[in-house]
Amino acid sequence: MSKIFTATDINQNKFSANESDFSFRISSYGVLIEDGKILLQKSPLSHFYNLPGGGVEVGESEKDAVVREFNEETGYQVVYKKHLDFGFNLFTFENNFFHNFFVFSEVERISLEVGNITDPEDSSEAKFFDLKSLDINIVNPIHRSIIEKYL
Repeated sequence: MSKIFTATDINQNKFSANESDFSFRISSYGVLIEDGKILLQKSPLSHFYNLPGGGVEVGESEKDAVVREFNEETGYQVVYKKHLDFGFNLFTFENNFFHNFFVFSEVERISLEVGNITDPEDSSEAKFFDLKSLDINIVNPIHRSIIEKYL
């Protein structure tokens, strides 16, 4: 007998699906803090800001994925510094359901000049927010717990 699970979409709407409808996915997100400010990016599909990052590709490490995704979504070149935390969620996107494991890593910016956001369908802007005045409610719920450690 298959279990029914509830997954959320990018805007936190809930959808139910059978256990067999879910695929495993690994995502890697970067935390960049400079001078008391954190870099967040916004997807054009959502009203939430996110930590830059995304899916780990087959054959790619979580360290390489966070560096690649960070550049694609913010235009900044970064290096992996250290592992911070991990977690999981159930989400859905374009009628696909995922049991997603995510890794949070500290990154360091190595380029002061911002490059181009290479995936405009995934990221519409990236900007620094002052941690002292950040409204945590504008942040994607799966990223809130790691960011709250710095508030």
